[in-house]
Amino acid sequence: MVLRKLLPCSSMIWGCRQNCSKLTDLHGDPQLEWIAGDDRFWQDTPYAQDCLTQAGEFLPQYGQHCVEHYGSGEEEGVCYLSFFNNNYWSLNSRDFTLEVDPSVGTGLYSSGSESSQVYIYRIDENQRAFSLEGSFDVPYSSIVSNASISGENWVVNSGVAMVFGEYDLSGTLIREYAYEYTMQNYRTFKYPMELWFA
Repeated sequence: MVLRKLLPCSSMIWGCRQNCSKLTDLHGDPQLEWIAGDDRFWQDTPYAQDCLTQAGEFLPQYGQHCVEHYGSGEEEGVCYLSFFNNNYWSLNSRDFTLEVDPSVGTGLYSSGSESSQVYIYRIDENQRAFSLEGSFDVPYSSIVSNASISGENWVVNSGVAMVFGEYDLSGTLIREYAYEYTMQNYRTFKYPMELWFA
């Protein structure tokens, strides 16, 4: 699991494999506000009532890493989240079977047809709904990995594929770098160098 972004009022966006969630009142009486993801995973559990409704036709995330608060919404209670969608289904924590779309990977390594994605969700707490507002394909990585905005571009790390790259905001690859070290790269970020040369 990844604890990624602090928000006002002691709240936090929480990324945990198959879903992302919001927790509030962290320093008092923590409360789960919502869960965004495939709600079938939570059927017949006490958390089913916390699931946001999926608005629109798209595949929700299966495996995710590095959820970030991408931006504020048009009104109070609306925000945007971005993350690396591993697009990989695996579950070892309980006896549960879920039928997923054929485009969702089930192997640690690519068979050649899978891809991961950068996803941007619109979270509407007022309507208790989430929608996919933007996405683009990147090399498949079942675990680890991240996607973060750096200036006007995306920096994307596909750890299992052993590549990282920079993409423009439309998802067009600018340049990709590969390496041979098989201990998968966990995260890749790009920072301005003024810090070192000021």
